[in-house]
Amino acid sequence: MVETAIIMPVFVFLILGLLQLGLMHHARVMAKYAAYKAVRAGSVNRGEVEVMKKAALAVLLPVLGRDSTVGAPHKTDSAGAYNTAWNNMKNNTQSGVPFVEVVVCNPQRSQVSQNANFDDPRDALGQGKGGSEPAAPDDNDPSGGGGGGLPGLPAIPGVGAGGATSGPQDFSWQQFNATKMQIQVTAFYRMYIPFANWMVFRLAVGEETGSPKKMRWLGWKKDPNNPEAKTLKDRLLGLANSRKYIMPIRTSYAMRMQSNFSRNAQSNLPNGNRATNTGKQDDKCRIPWEMR
Repeated sequence: MVETAIIMPVFVFLILGLLQLGLMHHARVMAKYAAYKAVRAGSVNRGEVEVMKKAALAVLLPVLGRDSTVGAPHKTDSAGAYNTAWNNMKNNTQSGVPFVEVVVCNPQRSQVSQNANFDDPRDALGQGKGGSEPAAPDDNDPSGGGGGGLPGLPAIPGVGAGGATSGPQDFSWQQFNATKMQIQVTAFYRMYIPFANWMVFRLAVGEETGSPKKMRWLGWKKDPNNPEAKTLKDRLLGLANSRKYIMPIRTSYAMRMQSNFSRNAQSNLPNGNRATNTGKQDDKCRIPWEMR
């Protein structure tokens, strides 16, 4: 009996912990698929973020917990059950934290001019549409349209003023970044396995060691545009105090645009602070993107 009393708590924690980590791995796989579906929806729907959020949420319904005391996911084993789950979660909020967050990391806002052709990187980069006639001026294009392109962007070899070709064109993948959308999807996964959810959450935030900075990848940082807003860490810790343990699971995906960015979508693009050679990137994009 003494041996059982000593071993049983460890054994129960091991079983519950493995179950919780297995469910989190399942959620991670689903989040990757949700990122693909989201960027696919955005590429054919003019880069609209709201459309991408709905696409990601539709994929993640089977693994996202309800905004309730129990927190277990809705049943989605039939069309009727799936519709019920969607109606309960389509507002995309759970106690002040969204179920799904979608952030566009690329292209930069300065790279996409008004009415830019998604299928022509020279046009998207503001370097003209090719041929002998200069591109039409654009009020949103600091360079005035056509010619040498936007400030700070690499010129495409073989393309001169107005897009006129001056020799063999050597396109590199970096020139195509303006026609490729890269997004970051964050699934706010609700853990609901008793005891294991508390332990996994506390280990993740580093409360035992008193060093929450170890989990910087979670993006726990104040919004520079709203310094008074609570940090993500504060919100999640507040929910944990009410026994709602939520872990952000981040993933990313990239796809070429298959439609032109809408004016609304352009306003949601990062403002020229994406990943650079120094590693600096847009505040909301926690997953680094290499410049290729």
